[in-house]
Amino acid sequence: MIELEESLYQINEMILRKAFALNGTSPFQSPKALQARLMSLPHQDFACFLFHSHEQLIFSSFERMDDQLWRCFFLGDAFLINGSVDDLLLKECLQIILRRLGATSLYFPYIDQRTRSFSFFSQLENGLCLQRLPSPYILWEKNSQLFIDRIQKNSKRRAQRFWNKFENRLQLQELSGKKAIRALDEIEQKSWKHASQQSMHFREKQFAFYSDWLRREGLFLHVAEENGNPVAYRLDAKLHHTVYALKYSYDDQYKQFSPGYYLLTQGLYSRWKNAPIKNIDLWGSPDTLKNSIKTGEYQRHDFLWPASPMGQKLLDERLTHDKNLSNHLNNNVGLKTIYKIHD
Repeated sequence: MIELEESLYQINEMILRKAFALNGTSPFQSPKALQARLMSLPHQDFACFLFHSHEQLIFSSFERMDDQLWRCFFLGDAFLINGSVDDLLLKECLQIILRRLGATSLYFPYIDQRTRSFSFFSQLENGLCLQRLPSPYILWEKNSQLFIDRIQKNSKRRAQRFWNKFENRLQLQELSGKKAIRALDEIEQKSWKHASQQSMHFREKQFAFYSDWLRREGLFLHVAEENGNPVAYRLDAKLHHTVYALKYSYDDQYKQFSPGYYLLTQGLYSRWKNAPIKNIDLWGSPDTLKNSIKTGEYQRHDFLWPASPMGQKLLDERLTHDKNLSNHLNNNVGLKTIYKIHD
């Protein structure tokens, strides 16, 4: 009989750490990410569920959106699984989670089409599905110099001019601890995203979450500085042979130095060129910068189960957002302009 444990405090961290190390498919499944999210939300708004037996483990976590709707915290892949688990058992676990949360529906955003979760939800009856915009990635060639060579060739050598301008004024550092958190805070509050209410400080306690995750040393923060003052950052996570470029932003006063472009090209190369990795996941929806450097993209879907009117309303809102974003990107309009348009 499979057993259920519901509190992150009761769950043996060693079990989770081992399961994540063996079979983790999303950086958000890591014990450090879970602990950070728990600390950033009221405890009644975050729930973990571990189903386990001697040979099987199914783990997932959820955060409250409202009284009737809970969202899966594991972006990309809804379940951390060890052992042989069939669809019937996964459905039974979902039914238990739904009852324990007292929810009308469960929302599973950005499920990667390559995962076990996607194959399960695609066959699950009485659910809703929405195909989201794809997430770009970079195939990290065995010789990572090929990445830089490709960027230079595709940009007709303009990339080198951008890099030189950046390096003549700014320096790149990897920060940790309190320095990293202070830098993240300063840059976010000086970015165009903050002025458009799109920064971490305006979005579901993201700053508290990423700050705590950084404090636990589960992330890498790469910061561009001028005379010790932080002006741009890129936030990475690493899992198996993939690096996830989760976030990047910059002080709007330094936009003439193309800090985002530098961080996602030369910055990625200088940090990860000697690491045994296969892919750089540019994490999240496409933008003009990501599209200019990607080598491919993978499909993502939102699932909601069981179907409900409020769930349909949520997916309709997501569809409208993606259509607007896609239309602007097709016209080569950047995110900064898009969100200013919709302010």
